[in-house]
Amino acid sequence: MSGVEKIIKSIEEDVNIKISGIFKEADIEILKIKKKYEEKARKEVLEIINDSKIESDLVLRKVKSLSKNQRNKNILKVKKDLVHNSIEKAEEYLKNLPDDKYFSVILKLIEKFSHLKEGEIVFSQKDLKRLPNDFENQIKRKNNKLSISKNTKNIDSGFIIVRGFVQENCTFNALFNSLYDKLCDDVAKFYFGNN
Repeated sequence: MSGVEKIIKSIEEDVNIKISGIFKEADIEILKIKKKYEEKARKEVLEIINDSKIESDLVLRKVKSLSKNQRNKNILKVKKDLVHNSIEKAEEYLKNLPDDKYFSVILKLIEKFSHLKEGEIVFSQKDLKRLPNDFENQIKRKNNKLSISKNTKNIDSGFIIVRGFVQENCTFNALFNSLYDKLCDDVAKFYFGNN
């Protein structure tokens, strides 16, 4: 081997060593970059998973809240229906009492609403026909300024007190309607307590 060949071979070996060093450095740098981006990707994936969990928890809480609200609305509707039906049944019960009990209730209502003033009590045609024989006398004992009208009104139950141009509606329907809110409260307390 000549001197030039030795020099070329030496240069080649040096170049190969340097190239090998460069490749090793590049491999190390690639591993560093890869590790850096893998760590960054792992953090981003964990962040996405965490955000998704937070979002799914929020959605789940909203769904539970909506479900609870809907359930409460349904319960409230059932309670309102029960109260309303109970009040309707109470009114029907009064309307269908036997004559003696029915007119006993009517007499108590007359006493309550007569205010010891003059006036005429107007019944439905059905009630006027079934009045007890001594009913007007019973009324007179409570308020001698009231009399039973021979005229009738198209009403279902109860009566109307007429004082000149003023009429006081004492039909069961009017009485239940005027007391509806209080009756609802009372019936609700009976069924459900103070809740």
